Parts: sequence; structure tokens; C-alpha cells
Amino acid sequence: MICVTQPRRVAAISIAKRVAEERGCSIGTAIGYKVRYDACSSPSQTRVLYVTDGMLVREAMGDPLLSRYDIVILDESHERSLQTDILFGIVRRAMRARNTNHNHNDDEDRVDATHHRMVAKDISDAKTNNGSNNHKSHSESNGPEETLDERIHRRMTHRASQLQLPSLKVVVMSATLQVEVFQRFFHPEAATIHIPGRLYPVQIVYTKEPQEDYVHSSLAVALQIHFEIGGSRDENNGCNNDGDGDILIFLPGQDEIEDVYRLLKHHLTLRQSTLLQNFAGKARQNDSHDNNHQSVDIA
Repeated sequence: MICVTQPRRVAAISIAKRVAEERGCSIGTAIGYKVRYDACSSPSQTRVLYVTDGMLVREAMGDPLLSRYDIVILDESHERSLQTDILFGIVRRAMRARNTNHNHNDDEDRVDATHHRMVAKDISDAKTNNGSNNHKSHSESNGPEETLDERIHRRMTHRASQLQLPSLKVVVMSATLQVEVFQRFFHPEAATIHIPGRLYPVQIVYTKEPQEDYVHSSLAVALQIHFEIGGSRDENNGCNNDGDGDILIFLPGQDEIEDVYRLLKHHLTLRQSTLLQNFAGKARQNDSHDNNHQSVDIA
């Protein structure tokens, strides 16, 4: 099974529905999702599961090897949060434990040497065990003791070998990620793929004073662009905005999105304009006979 993580539940649900639609299957069959208080998947049919970072962290508490999955895709990795950072460590530890029996690298040689050193130390402790002084000199002669991370890795590797788990493949995706940092963290020889994107000219305009009510401010700016600037010609970039171009509003939460949508719908209905709300992967469109079709996307 392929597991794809998303930082937010709205993204996990909407992307799962979109992928299921493009594959021509019902959500919950081959394509499913699992978020807090909501799950739509089938244990026997689901092959691609979209989950939030927190849900995979919770699952790893009972299954640290992530034995259900063959591939884990960490999407939107640049959106760093506490859950995301913890998840990176969990996936990295599971990947190393499951890949030990398949890939022989320097880390595995170091762990094997540590394991042999521990076995020799245990045998020697069983033979001596005659006092703290002897134990102290024995510890010094056998080098440093096993660290907690090495102990966990050894036990997880042994468990993965018992279950005969295949190697775990990890894909980290982001639009603005520092590739070198994550490459050193997961594996220095990990392959990297750069997909060039398209860039568009952006004009940044700041408010003169801080805005306490960002919902009202975003509503006012959207209406200003639609009513006052939408039909004029922008002399700065030389493009004709007569009915062309859309408006994209980013808001922090679902409540703010629904508030702005409701207010925009109220104002734009008076002008018989088309309003699209691109929220949770489902567009809502009002019928209009106006020739000036401009959409407002709220995300």
C-alpha cells in the first residue's frame, strides 16, 4: 500500500477524492483517506491512502515499522510543524530498520559492529559479575555502551527480519524544500528529481497599517479588485484585465473560508457575478448571464 501524508485534513480528503475521480473509482475503494474522526478506506481494496501527518504518527505508536506500507510519500514537507518533524524521524527510523536486510551501507556495518560488541559484553558480564570495580574496568575495555537509538534500531531490525518485511521506500515532495538538508537526513545517496515549474509576475502591495480583521480586509480587497480594477487596463504590466484573471484568497481555517464565501456570495449576487468556492475539492458555482466571468478561489 502507498501512504501519502498531507499537513491538513482538508487537503487529504480533497486530494483523495480528486485522485479517485481521475481513476474512475469510488472513494474508499482503491483510493481512500484517513483523518481524525473520519476515515474512508477498505482494508482489502485500498492501494493508495491519504492521511494527515498526525494520523500516521498515531499509527506508528502501535506499528513503528509501518508494516502496512511499501511506499510512504511525505507531501508538502516544507510546511514544518511539530507533527511533521516527528514524522520525519519515525519514517527515517522505520526505513533504516526495514532496509537493513536489503541494503548494506556504512550505517548497517556500524550497527552490526555494535551488536557484536554487545553480545561480547553480555558474555563477559555473565562470566565476571564480581564487583563494581571489575565491571568498571570491563566496560572501559569494551568501549562505549550501546546508545538508546542503537538499541531501538537493533530491536526494530530484528523484528523486521522476523516479519520478513520488504524494504520501505520514502518519497519527500515539496515546492520550496531545501533538498540538501533532507537528503543528508534520510540518506546521503538518495536520488533527487527536480521538476521545473512556471513562474508568473507578482506585484506585492502592503497595507499601510496592520489589519485587525483580516476577514473583512480580504473581502474588501476582493470586491475592490473585482468591481474597480477588473475592467481597467493595468498600465504596469500591460495586460488587459477586461474580464480576465481570477482572485485567490488564502485564509487560515475553514471557518474563515466559509465566512468570506458567504459574504462574497451576498455582495456578488447583487451584481449577478459568478462565484466559485474552491474548498475541499468541490467547486460551487452560481449561474449567471453576465459576460464578465471572474472566479474567486478561497483556500
